[in-house]
Amino acid sequence: MYRIYNKSKAIRSIQKYLMAVGNPTFNVVPNGIYDENTRLSVIDFQNNMSIKPSGIVDSTTFALLYKEYLLFIKKKKFRDTVGTMKNLPYLPGDINDEIRNVNALAEKLLNYYGFTHRLRLSNYYSEETRRAVNILRAIYLLEPSAMIDEILLSRMLDDVASIERFEKIKNI
Repeated sequence: MYRIYNKSKAIRSIQKYLMAVGNPTFNVVPNGIYDENTRLSVIDFQNNMSIKPSGIVDSTTFALLYKEYLLFIKKKKFRDTVGTMKNLPYLPGDINDEIRNVNALAEKLLNYYGFTHRLRLSNYYSEETRRAVNILRAIYLLEPSAMIDEILLSRMLDDVASIERFEKIKNI
């Protein structure tokens, strides 16, 4: 599909996706020209996605690149939301809207790790939430605590993003 020295708006989009999810050491610039840095970044991306590294953006490479980009945007939006969580850390008994998001993340992660743990999607830091936090802190080898801090929340977000990426690749 797209090879070195092709020019187009589509290549600019590919470069934008590579800037977001690719290796930053290749210094890809969204100029619409499929240059050597773009080619090397595509090869690196193909290697990371277990695709035969050709440096050519074929339909498989493009589909995975676009999916990774969408996941990156979704994760960035959630991280931006987390950045507005000024009340961190959260402790048992706390009530605020962000705890609902934390409960949803915790439930997804615990189910993935084989714990059948049901959390109410509420804005209350309940005993159920505390048990989930203790399990996740143990999984991540963090200091035992009922506290939801930036470190735990960051690990949870990264883990959910990895799980979603793996599930998408597995379904291809």
